[in-house]
This record gives sequence, C-alpha cells and structure tokens, in this order.
Amino acid sequence: MTGDFESQGFCVIPGFFNLKRLEQLEHQITCIFMMQADKISDYHGVRARYLEDEQVDPAAAMRHLCAVMETADKEALYQAQKMLPRSQGVRGFFSPDLLAQCAVLLGVHPQDLLLDGPALFVNQPTVNRLLYRWHSEANYYGKRRRFLNLWFPIFGDRTAENGAMSLRPGSHKRVWDASLMVEYSGWDKAAEGKRSQFIQMEIPENFLTEYPRFECETKRGDLVIFDRNLVHTSNPNVSNEIAFSIVARVWTPIDDLTLSGDMEATPYGGNLGRAGLVVRP
Repeated sequence: MTGDFESQGFCVIPGFFNLKRLEQLEHQITCIFMMQADKISDYHGVRARYLEDEQVDPAAAMRHLCAVMETADKEALYQAQKMLPRSQGVRGFFSPDLLAQCAVLLGVHPQDLLLDGPALFVNQPTVNRLLYRWHSEANYYGKRRRFLNLWFPIFGDRTAENGAMSLRPGSHKRVWDASLMVEYSGWDKAAEGKRSQFIQMEIPENFLTEYPRFECETKRGDLVIFDRNLVHTSNPNVSNEIAFSIVARVWTPIDDLTLSGDMEATPYGGNLGRAGLVVRP
C-alpha cells in the first residue's frame, strides 16, 4: 500500500479489486452507454456489434462511442452518466469489503455508510472541459463532514501521459475555506462561462508549494482512497487514447448539521435544518 492515510491524506491499495468483477462492471457500464447510443439513429448498430463481436472489448467500444458523441451529443453522454448510480449492476460492485475499509477510516459502522455515485470520469485527448483544477472535495460538499473519495482506473491503466489524477499529500491538514479558492466556470479563459464546462473552485497552485506532488499512476484493480480535504487535480490527457476512471464518495450523515439526504447539500442551497440539532462538535 502506498501513502499513509492519517499523515498524507490518501492511500493507494494495489490489486484491491478482483479483475473478473471489474470486467463485469466494465461490461455493465458499456451496455448503459450503448443503450443510450441506440436511441440515436446516427449510432445504430454500435451496441449490437459490441455484444456480438468478441473482438470488440468494452474499452474499445467505450472509446469509440465517447469519441463520436463528444462533438454532437454531449447531453446524451451526460444523461448516461446519471444512469450509472441508479444501475443495480453498477452499485453492486461496491462490495462489503470496500465499505468495511471505508468504515474503518471514517470511524463508523459499515451500516451507517451511504454511497454517492459512482460516476465515470472520461479523459479525452485534447478535451479539457471535463477537467478540474486544484481543489478540495470538501468545498463542493460544504455540509458533509465525514466522507471519503474513491478513485480507480477502469478500461485500462492510468498514467501521467493519459492524465492520471495528481494529489498534494499532507494538504488535508489545512482547512481550504472559501477565502482560499476562486470560483469560475471552464478550464481556462477560452472556456470561461460555456454551458458544458464545470464550476471550478480552484485553490491557486502557489498556495500549495509546501506540499509535494503525487501522481496516481495506477493499474486496473488498484484503488485510491483520499480525504475529503486533500487537494487534488485532473490532468490533461496527452496520449492518443481516451482514458477512464471511476469516482465515488462514501459518506455518513451522522455528524452533519443538516437533515438532508442529498450529498450535495451546501450552505447555499439544498440544505434542510431545524432548531435543536445535536451532533459531534
């Protein structure tokens, strides 16, 4: 295992996932995206070829589909993403062994844990609209006091060349509040304000010089778990192939000052409170 969770804010567990089960997850995800493509006449036959042709593996099918739909059908891809956490086949991948590992790190019983996600992170060469700059997940989930971030490669390994995530070990010990970040949409000035761009809550890199940089170069089957407050970033994919990873959060509302069951409850909206809430300080 790489990384000490308490001191560095993350750990990498090599070979955590059984590769046979990972293949089943890849097939399940591919079928969901192919089902979406089948509704659009431009892509008819893609799903049938994948299911019938043994030479077309899930990775090849997903790379082809994401490439051809990126230009004209971003909304269809986005809606397929929304289907993933509702798929029982996908959610079933998150086994009791994984939840038990998370429960130990969060200091709760596994039965008190909830799963947010998963989502498929698609990192396409030359496409930066789905990337995040340096940030802490705690800033995006401001009312959630106890959660872990999960990240692992799927459909192939992740390398520095194909845009593996980077971490700042030890940065979880600092509170990155709103005064230490800048909010905007887009990856850079050219993408600023465009509808398809993510909201950035960027922590400027010059605030991070005291923390080393760690590249999450990982194999299929490896698992990365990191603290809610650990600063991390996406990276551009400079390879020739689309790369994928799964992201999810495991959380417990046991200490949250809200009654909301929505992971995304924030101080600015989606929150539900009342007088007399009592939780751990």
